[in-house]
Amino acid sequence: MKAIKRIMSMLLVLTMTMCLAVTAFAAVETNGVITVSGSQLNGKEVTIIRMFTGNIGAGDASVGYTMESAWQDFFNKQLNKLPGENATSQEAYEYVSELQSENTTTVGTSLIDFAKAAKVEYKKNPSTFAAQTKTAGDTNSVTFNNLTSGYYLVLPASGSTSASRATDAMLVNVRDNAVANIDLKTEYPTVDKTVTPEGGHGTSAQIGDKLTFNLTSKVPNMDDYNTYYFAFKDTMSKGLTLDVSSIEVTIDGQAVAKDADYYTVTSSTSGAGETLLAITFNDLKKVASATAGAEIKVKYSATLNENAQIGTNPNTNKVELEYSNDPDSESHGTSEPSITKTYTFDVQVHKYANDAMDTLLPGAVFQLQSEDGTPIKLMKESDTVYRVTTDADVGAVESFQTVAAADIQIKGLKAGKYQLEEIAAPEGYNPLAKPVEFEIQAMYEADGSLSAGYPKYAVDGATATESNVINIQNKNGAFLPETGSIGTIGLTLAGVALVVGGVGFTSRKKKEQE
Repeated sequence: MKAIKRIMSMLLVLTMTMCLAVTAFAAVETNGVITVSGSQLNGKEVTIIRMFTGNIGAGDASVGYTMESAWQDFFNKQLNKLPGENATSQEAYEYVSELQSENTTTVGTSLIDFAKAAKVEYKKNPSTFAAQTKTAGDTNSVTFNNLTSGYYLVLPASGSTSASRATDAMLVNVRDNAVANIDLKTEYPTVDKTVTPEGGHGTSAQIGDKLTFNLTSKVPNMDDYNTYYFAFKDTMSKGLTLDVSSIEVTIDGQAVAKDADYYTVTSSTSGAGETLLAITFNDLKKVASATAGAEIKVKYSATLNENAQIGTNPNTNKVELEYSNDPDSESHGTSEPSITKTYTFDVQVHKYANDAMDTLLPGAVFQLQSEDGTPIKLMKESDTVYRVTTDADVGAVESFQTVAAADIQIKGLKAGKYQLEEIAAPEGYNPLAKPVEFEIQAMYEADGSLSAGYPKYAVDGATATESNVINIQNKNGAFLPETGSIGTIGLTLAGVALVVGGVGFTSRKKKEQE
């Protein structure tokens, strides 16, 4: 009997213990959510690490925090514990709760410094911590579900450039069935590239034209760095020829000399024929004018060459920034690319006789001219294909002749007005009374792409269409009547004969009467 009582007592104690355990752990919820958003977050990783587990009371009236063991050494240092001493969860909680809020007007408050220090601790040995990492998508946001309630360190990809907040580490409480929304204050280095003459991301050019490209960025906050790597990485399609000597760099409006102490320039050619340009500051902190927020501008020129894509396929020029993103390592981040698109167009000259539009008429000699009548020099690639010349071309022509095989294609024209003057008509045909005028029209979207329905072509003032064929008619006909022809002489001789004959007949008749 005593044994049975003893067993029952043990079961009762065990049951109470389990009940208490259930009561204690029931307050640790696992349905929390963190959603992190930011205008530049697309494609970047976000990591969350729980620092404290939260024991939440009924109705969220109170909460108790238990420090995660991975943070023990960190809090020992923060609380200046002696060797062999460990900070308790209560001490760690009280330490954090007494820090100033980041919402104060003071830049670099204690809570921000704490978040920065926690980030450094995590980066030393990430495998020690139970972290979760996700990559943000096109919505510039990322969501973590089914989280244990508690206090979390949130780390978006490193590289904050904010002058008012020199860290990208955030701290947030997670509660059951509630979403903790974080709107990131981080600002990653960005670059914007434009191309003239339009000055946006899209333009058109004639083969041989020199284009000016402008890159604009800002000096990041470099306070936490001993040295700061910052480089423009540019890729030009093979239709563009770089003029290395044209590169100019300014920071805060002041010219920066090309020097190993400031920046270097390298260029090479890829296997696909692209030009790879790098403008590199190995240590941007060495440039006196490089204060946080100052504008960095790079300007250079490139020429549209004979390898240019024609029509709706653009000649692209893409730039990205590569920059330091961790003061404690040599790791680099990469910005979103900025792209310009340069287009060059073509026309098809279709020469036909009379009303037979489907029949090609050879032998007409034309000159392509700008709107003011200036001849445009061309290179002959074949009997039916010509392109606008570059300065390096030899053997340029100022006219072309239609053939029976196909229309004449002229490549490498920018949007604008032109005229075709017939300087010699085909044998047996009347020459044109005046040049044929045509216009190439183009419009661009914000990203530099051609707008839908463009380019358009208008010939002799007619409504513009998407057809690039310029139809040109020549006419012929029968000989015009003329004076002094064989027919007239014949009639005259016949008349004379009749007169002479009449006179002779009259004379004979008179003699007979006598």
